[in-house]
Amino acid sequence: MIREKLKHKGLIVDCSGPDGNAFQLLKLASDLARQLEWSEKETERLLIEMKSSDYEHLILTFDKHFGWHVTLEFDVHPSSKIANVIAWIYCHLYLKLYGTSFYFI
Repeated sequence: MIREKLKHKGLIVDCSGPDGNAFQLLKLASDLARQLEWSEKETERLLIEMKSSDYEHLILTFDKHFGWHVTLEFDVHPSSKIANVIAWIYCHLYLKLYGTSFYFI
């Protein structure tokens, strides 16, 4: 399960801090897979899938496999950060093309 900070039960990972970086989540996935007695092949397949794209893909893949037990907690959901970056790029491109500002409604 992925959510913004709320009261919770079970294993919680604060992804807004150092525990939420990609390497920590990969290590946690590996540790959980070992505790759940996954085979080395299954674990390696999961880690390859988690590393196959961007950070959002990594957390969604982690959540798909371990969301029943682990809650990933964010101050701001990762997709919100991506949307903000895209909006920033769009604004700057607009300014370069048209030399004027505009307002979002």
